[in-house]
Amino acid sequence: MAASDADVRVTGLDDPGAQIPEARAAIAGLVYDAGHDFYDCFGLSHAVLIEEIGDQVFRPGTEVGSGRILWADATVAGVMTWVPSAELRGARAISMAMLLRRVDAAARPAVSERLAAYATKIEPLEPAGIYLSRQAMTPDRRGQGLGRRLLEAVIAEIGDVEVSMHTGRDNQAVVRVYEPIGFRRVSESDYEWQAWVRPSQSRERG
Repeated sequence: MAASDADVRVTGLDDPGAQIPEARAAIAGLVYDAGHDFYDCFGLSHAVLIEEIGDQVFRPGTEVGSGRILWADATVAGVMTWVPSAELRGARAISMAMLLRRVDAAARPAVSERLAAYATKIEPLEPAGIYLSRQAMTPDRRGQGLGRRLLEAVIAEIGDVEVSMHTGRDNQAVVRVYEPIGFRRVSESDYEWQAWVRPSQSRERG
């Protein structure tokens, strides 16, 4: 059932409601859904991953430590996280270290092999401006225009800068939501995780 405008709001991760255990788990679950191929490389149980992702979402400086939540009917319906491109390498290192501390030492070589294989599936990208690290909507809220509403709120907040991201090759939502507001494929390559960029609109006009 579609939510009315009165029932939909976009807030920061610092919204008090986000710390309620059910909401925190829902946010972490969406972040996991958006990056499950990466998170599954660590061989951790789903419960441990959700706990760890929840910690990272509410810790500034991680890859998912800045973002916005979309609420519909007082429940978490979507999440989008980002990191300034200049800080991306360091943020990823922090997030990786936090995950690895949960992995037994004996299992770490296998984790490294899985991460290396995962990296070959990602289209190379030299991001500038802002990098959207995770984006996801709950299945029951897809197709209602809420994903675009969340994206537009984030774009309005971060300002007129280049925005980049990776998304799954078969994710048709990108075509519906991202292309109309200026996102374009970086190349026509067939990577499983494809790179998209939205140039600064003032630079594009100039």
